[in-house]
Amino acid sequence: MPVIKTRNYVRPTSVSEASQLLADENTLAVAGGTLVYILSAKGLLGEVDTIVDLETLGLSFVRVCEEKGELGATTKIQALVDRTDLPAVLREASLYVPKEVRNMGTIGGEVSAAYPYFDVACALMSLDTVVKLTDGSKTTSRSLDGFYRGILEPDVDKGRIVKSLEFPVNKFDFTKYKRKSLTAHGYGIASLALSLRRLQGVVEDIRVVAGGALSTPPTRLLDVEGKLKGRELNEELLSVAREAVMSSSYLKPTDDIKASSNYKRRLFSILLGEILDEVAR
Repeated sequence: MPVIKTRNYVRPTSVSEASQLLADENTLAVAGGTLVYILSAKGLLGEVDTIVDLETLGLSFVRVCEEKGELGATTKIQALVDRTDLPAVLREASLYVPKEVRNMGTIGGEVSAAYPYFDVACALMSLDTVVKLTDGSKTTSRSLDGFYRGILEPDVDKGRIVKSLEFPVNKFDFTKYKRKSLTAHGYGIASLALSLRRLQGVVEDIRVVAGGALSTPPTRLLDVEGKLKGRELNEELLSVAREAVMSSSYLKPTDDIKASSNYKRRLFSILLGEILDEVAR
């Protein structure tokens, strides 16, 4: 396995200092550090000269008001499990993360990884989450949907860090996260986050986000959403939803030794059917 050959480990005392350090090409930002194993195993840390630890920058917080919620970038995933005032999809996604990981792994790390197997990133995308980026002096906002260039490639300029994640609290009246895995503690083969708003038994608005064994980062299934929006919540909708997933051009599951891409696509269709069946009851 590749080894990290770093010369420096730095704990900056301010966001500005961290941003200045991370402007260098050969630096790596960490907080919980759980992503390091994955990056190292893929041989992506060979050029890393300096590790910049963001743990002490005061970015660990959960804030909830009537209209929005905000999660600090270094907030541990476990914090989502302990909150009952957040959308259900966040707690459900967090519970799929092994205890030893969620007590170390951070929200910002999950989102910045651009890794389809990470549950919380999928859940956050289904809530129309906005990523707040800062260089210490200026903060900008970007939609999480569209935040990724590719797997393990977040669209973040050097010298900027994720400050927090912000999402509406009451935009959707039903949220759910489910996944199918080969083992209890293994990565999900198929993961699905859904956020939905109903009006008199009709799907007024909906977000469907897929994760798991994909050839892309977590992604919204826009064509599936389009086919479900405006339809009545009934048995016919479940059939339409399953067929829409099977033909979705946004869903790109991988072919590998564990299962074929077509089998995985069918798992996604089953997950969506199960979730919508729960909504329709």
